[in-house]
Amino acid sequence: MEAQPYFSVSQASLVLEGIVFDRNNNLLFVDVATGRVFKLTPERQLSIVLKENTFGASGLAVHKDGRIFIASGGAICSRGSVRAIEPNGTGEQMIVAPGCRISCQRPGL
Repeated sequence: MEAQPYFSVSQASLVLEGIVFDRNNNLLFVDVATGRVFKLTPERQLSIVLKENTFGASGLAVHKDGRIFIASGGAICSRGSVRAIEPNGTGEQMIVAPGCRISCQRPGL
């Protein structure tokens, strides 16, 4: 058996991270350079869930209620944040504000 390409997001070189599936079997992921959140349906239809993302998204998680949680890294142990949006990209909520220290095991940071 030989692997075959499933879908090409772009001909450009993109860094795609934060890959998760939602409850409808859609594949969600982030373009790290732009912070855009994409959705790829099982029918291979690509759409952008979140177009403008100025907080540097890099990770995703899907809550059981369907909300999408977006993590931004920031610097180690600082400036990172977590936000939530509705599945259609609206209703942004700040969950963890930038600069909040939740946990850091590195002394002096």
